[in-house]
Amino acid sequence: MRVAREDRGTWGAALLLAVLTLSVFWVLQDVGPESAIRRFHQALARRDAGELQSVTLQPLQAPAPQALVSRTQTLLTQGARFRVLRMDRTPNQVIAEVAYVLPNKTGTVMLWVIRNSDRTAAWRVDATATLMATREAVGLPQRGAPFH
Repeated sequence: MRVAREDRGTWGAALLLAVLTLSVFWVLQDVGPESAIRRFHQALARRDAGELQSVTLQPLQAPAPQALVSRTQTLLTQGARFRVLRMDRTPNQVIAEVAYVLPNKTGTVMLWVIRNSDRTAAWRVDATATLMATREAVGLPQRGAPFH
């Protein structure tokens, strides 16, 4: 009898710990820089302009966010799945290497620049820096820069 009571207590403690752990992860799922990338893609897939703006640093009507939305939407429309490969972190900025894999197993990589706004401590996609970093990573000149 004594063993059964101890087992119930152990199982109860384990269950409580599991619920607490899952609760913490649930609450924190939209907090970090990785979540900004995920939320950007989810908002784009749902065509939720309000959510997309809340996770983007620049106004959506600006050229850079429009170009990033267009490029990302094209990949998603083609059936690409994305995965964060690695992240270089500083206190206020993260550069994430994100791979997009198409159904035919081909794909591309983009460098996403995520910045932490001092005002709200929210991580947001910097569309201008993302486009520039991606262009530099693949060796394309920036707009206005001469070809070498």
